[in-house]
Amino acid sequence: MSQKSLGVFINDDWKATSHLTLTAGVRYEIFTPVSERDNLATNFFPDRGLVQLGTNGYEQLYKTDKNNFGPRAGLAWDVTGDGRTSLRAGYALTYDAPQIGVVHPGLFSTPTLGVFRVSLNQQPRVAPDSAGATCLDPNNPSTAGADYVCLQNGVPVFGNSPTGAPPFNIFRVPDDFHLGYYHYFHLTAQREVLHNNSVTVSYVGSRGKDLVWRKEINAPPLGSPTSSGDLLRPFHDAFPQYRSIFEFTNDSKSWYDSLQLSFRQNSWHGINSQYNYTLSKCTDYNSGNRDTGPTQSDNPYDPANSEGPCNFDIRHNFNIGGSYTVPGASIGGGPLQVGTVFTALSGRPFTFGQGTTDNSGQNIGVIRANCNADPIYNYDLGYLFPDATTSRSAITNAAQAFSNPAAGTIGTCGRNTGRLPGFSQLDLNIIKEFKLNGSSRIQARWEIFNLTNRVNLGRLLSTSTRSGVFGQIGSTPDVDRGNPVIGSGGPRAMQWAVKVLF
Repeated sequence: MSQKSLGVFINDDWKATSHLTLTAGVRYEIFTPVSERDNLATNFFPDRGLVQLGTNGYEQLYKTDKNNFGPRAGLAWDVTGDGRTSLRAGYALTYDAPQIGVVHPGLFSTPTLGVFRVSLNQQPRVAPDSAGATCLDPNNPSTAGADYVCLQNGVPVFGNSPTGAPPFNIFRVPDDFHLGYYHYFHLTAQREVLHNNSVTVSYVGSRGKDLVWRKEINAPPLGSPTSSGDLLRPFHDAFPQYRSIFEFTNDSKSWYDSLQLSFRQNSWHGINSQYNYTLSKCTDYNSGNRDTGPTQSDNPYDPANSEGPCNFDIRHNFNIGGSYTVPGASIGGGPLQVGTVFTALSGRPFTFGQGTTDNSGQNIGVIRANCNADPIYNYDLGYLFPDATTSRSAITNAAQAFSNPAAGTIGTCGRNTGRLPGFSQLDLNIIKEFKLNGSSRIQARWEIFNLTNRVNLGRLLSTSTRSGVFGQIGSTPDVDRGNPVIGSGGPRAMQWAVKVLF
């Protein structure tokens, strides 16, 4: 697998006046389409079916995007001329390449053309349950009990391990598939309010356009009978061997806006600290270019139906960090410092779903629930870690707030309209240094994570409103990460460290 890229840029700073500096530049980048050494990729064409690279003049999956110019501009202005008030602004247009890992799972795992080739000296063997299909062991066809590969006349098979039976799920990429792009911009004002104390106020935003989206182009119409939905797929008559046909598109978008506040305090009676708060809102159609599945919609395709908070949308983010040098505590020739970090975050969003149940007739498998009322959350300790006697949902009105969509319909809940628990943690460290010879010294550290031993809740056991454990929580954030590490949301933990500096 390979993908070639080239990026060049030019940038320049211009000091227009003694108090104003301007910055301007442009970057150009080019990414070739993802390719494979042996041309094993296949692409679906509505008029021809699957076509393999390197056949009939088809040499690349999509056209090389050659129009990726990204301008940059910025300014820094000393407003009052005394170095105490500054205004900064900037803009950049950047491009988001469709990585190999995005395109590969679809276009390099679809059924290949033709049949599994067998040398003339290999004798086909028929497996007892193959219903007439010819089955071969690709390594040693004459070995009894070996793994068999079943071939069916006129039926495409999968690349490295030919197996399975139709209908298959396949992918397609249009000829004009190209890089998505982001507009980034910010405006920042900073003011020194006291000696060595400053306040910063920023607006930071972005707009994503033409981002990667996977589109189902072979879904049955909404309301189709679930028992015979495959017969009603648009391409069934021409290509009955294919089920879902996902097409890579540039139909996704994103929006991000934030207000960022910061106060920094330096060298005040031994205290150095910084206080930060961000109020933000992130909205998109899908939060990752590897997100799978079609959108839930009446069309059956409408990306805007999935517009909602980004998966990583955190509306409120507050943190404090600082250190204090204890006066008169220089025993051993070195200072004694106490440092703290406090973090408080609002919860991430999630979607009220239906699990794998889909009675819409479209066979898309990502149906949401009906939302009949606003959910009421209770993320206190009484709803933690359910067991056989205390299992309850953290959403106290689940029975009234949600219902199952009727057959032939889709759910009314929006994407990512639920909210997980927030996060709050106070960490502490105590550092003492002891001087050795010359400039060498020993530093001893005592670090305490989650000093107050606050219980932070993890994710829900299930976000499906049909599940018996919907809304229940059975973990902490560190456990949810799969590899719990100290300081990532678990119970109080301590560690000691000694290091020599020279």
